[in-house]
Amino acid sequence: MNRILIFLPILLVLSVESKCQDSTRYIGLKLGVNSSKITDHDKEYNVDDPLVPGFNGGIILLSPITKNLQFYTELVYSLRGDKYSYYTGFNRERTETNIKLNSIDLPLLFRIKPGNNKKFQFQFILGPGLTYFIGKTGIKTDKKLNSPDGFRKSIEKEIQNRVVGNSQIGLGFRIPLPQGFIISEARYSQTGAVLSKGAQTNTWTYAVIFPIVKF
Repeated sequence: MNRILIFLPILLVLSVESKCQDSTRYIGLKLGVNSSKITDHDKEYNVDDPLVPGFNGGIILLSPITKNLQFYTELVYSLRGDKYSYYTGFNRERTETNIKLNSIDLPLLFRIKPGNNKKFQFQFILGPGLTYFIGKTGIKTDKKLNSPDGFRKSIEKEIQNRVVGNSQIGLGFRIPLPQGFIISEARYSQTGAVLSKGAQTNTWTYAVIFPIVKF
């Protein structure tokens, strides 16, 4: 995932076509949903590994650099997680595990806008960021699915790295409104190791950005 950042300087050069004609900056809100999973489970016991739904929201700052290039950052809460199941014991009992992680994201992104359409604009999104996982532990819940007692227990799994780097890539679409505009986007991000060595979080985010205050 980090290799995509190698292409950032190339995209920046391609986007700098002229001086910025509109220097309006925006502060606004971001609201969306996400789906995520954590890699590095033991493949021998892993039976299924579906994406876990979550949500995200926070404040954003959008600042133009040139006509085709914008700097974008946000301070966003995100609920990440994972869900997997495996067989345990001699009688093939199947155990389901759910993990929830609360986090704050601070990405430093560039939004590249090809073309000169001032109304409808596709945007390529690319850049690094930081993720801060709230608290020292994540909530891990185990449930036996096919045992007579069907027990369920919750334990706290230690977060080894509370602050990790991430890299992000995505696509956005600017939609004009009678007063202003909104941005619909889809983005993928991958963090560094969180719960154990090599256990990275992979998150797909679908969100709408509402620029509110301009200055």
